[in-house]
Amino acid sequence: MNLVDPELERTDPNPCIYEHFNLFNMLFFNDKLGSCEVKWSKRMTICAGICRYKPRLGECVVALSEPLLKLRPRKDLIETLLHECIHAYLFLTNGNTDRDGHGPSFQYHMNRINSIAGTNISIYHSFHDEVRHYKTHVWLCNGVCRTQRPYFGFVKRSMNRSPGPSDKWYETHRINCGGTFSKVKEPEEFTRKNKEKEKKLEANQSKKREVEQSKNKLEIVGGVLMKKEVKPKIKKKAAIKTTTGSLDKFLSKSPTIIKNTSTGASILKNRLTDGLILRLSAPIKPELIVIDD
Repeated sequence: MNLVDPELERTDPNPCIYEHFNLFNMLFFNDKLGSCEVKWSKRMTICAGICRYKPRLGECVVALSEPLLKLRPRKDLIETLLHECIHAYLFLTNGNTDRDGHGPSFQYHMNRINSIAGTNISIYHSFHDEVRHYKTHVWLCNGVCRTQRPYFGFVKRSMNRSPGPSDKWYETHRINCGGTFSKVKEPEEFTRKNKEKEKKLEANQSKKREVEQSKNKLEIVGGVLMKKEVKPKIKKKAAIKTTTGSLDKFLSKSPTIIKNTSTGASILKNRLTDGLILRLSAPIKPELIVIDD
């Protein structure tokens, strides 16, 4: 038996993981993986495969990275699937919850299957070139680590998660460097989608404001929804003041008849838009001016 025969790269370049999982379960694991689920993951780009086990719920899931494995030969897919099946078998039969359990038990089954199926299952199956290809979100530190090897202040990730306290190395970086990270690069598609989201959010907020404004213009009158009548605002006239006090005070101190000369000024009472004020006007011909209050 040779599950990774080079000829299969031509005759079966895209094997069905569900059919092969059932086949491997029967051939190598005594049908102990019946309660395990196998699926593709479109978001997993750090490793080729992973096996998750929840003992309390009895759930076991094998997930394979579609972004990484679609760039690799068929052989890598088969060996990655078998690698994760070994983890699942140990979880379900031995209760082994060690996520990095590549000890004697794992290596025993790894060597057993390799000798039978002609495969080359290994302890690790990280495809560095492919992983690097998907690390398109980039941050740069403004601290002293920018001049230090091996990363020169750069943090590259396949997802938009900025460096922070949740990273194991972050506290050491804070003590030794103290710099802050700023994003310097991201995928064009990611930038375009973000701009579309911002435009959509802005349009929704604008529409919401318009609805609120229209609601404020309506009222229920006699069980009928009607437009509110807007009463015009009447401006109150400001109190009239002069430099010497109010007009009444000024007139009370002034005679009813004021004599005028050709060089004197006449005091006239004028009504303007903002009320009554006193204004000095040019001399007029009449000798007497009567001011009626």
